[in-house]
Amino acid sequence: MPENRYFVERTLQHGDSVIIKNDELHYLKNVMRRRVGDSVELINGNGMLATADVMKLFDKEAHLTVKEANSVQKEATHLNLLLAFLKPAHLEYAIEKCSEVGVSAFTLFAASRSEKKAVSEQYLKRLETIILSSTRQCGRLFTPTLKIVEKMEEGLEGEILFGDLATTTPITDIALAPVVTLAIGPESGFTEEERQLLLAKGAKGVRFSKNTLRAETAAVCGSLLLLQ
Repeated sequence: MPENRYFVERTLQHGDSVIIKNDELHYLKNVMRRRVGDSVELINGNGMLATADVMKLFDKEAHLTVKEANSVQKEATHLNLLLAFLKPAHLEYAIEKCSEVGVSAFTLFAASRSEKKAVSEQYLKRLETIILSSTRQCGRLFTPTLKIVEKMEEGLEGEILFGDLATTTPITDIALAPVVTLAIGPESGFTEEERQLLLAKGAKGVRFSKNTLRAETAAVCGSLLLLQ
């Protein structure tokens, strides 16, 4: 049951004692209303899934004991979503849904046509919270990473794809490499200079749909089609 999962910062094994505090404690006690004797699942965002029993509950922490712990292998395709800054609601939607469909890493940057040229540390923490919540909700065992780069080219790795209305090549025709970067521009799209920069870096232009998609829709649709 993915919603009964809690994040810890280390790898666990049978018999380990675990203390949960802060946001995870609030989620355990007040959202899921777990009590002493209940069984829960623990994940570390790096492939581990453990089951544990709640042994003690206090105002500021919960004590658990691990019953079983296992790890799974890394996901087959590392998909880096290189995403221009969007309007906050659009950016949050894209990050939430792309976390659910399996994106491995988010790399954010200020495109030429991005309305925002920077985001605050506080807002970054909000995005990280959205990622954690989505990871928990959808049942993934690997938490996507999040970083900001100053220049678009700093976020390019592996095979590079980008949404390009000038091409007729569907994204479903692409044979995936182990590491893929999917570049998505802002609401107004990439400039011609940015498009040429991507092409110079060996990027392939692809289409996600016969229709013109919003940036946040393109991010979700493109990621889903690549990872299906």
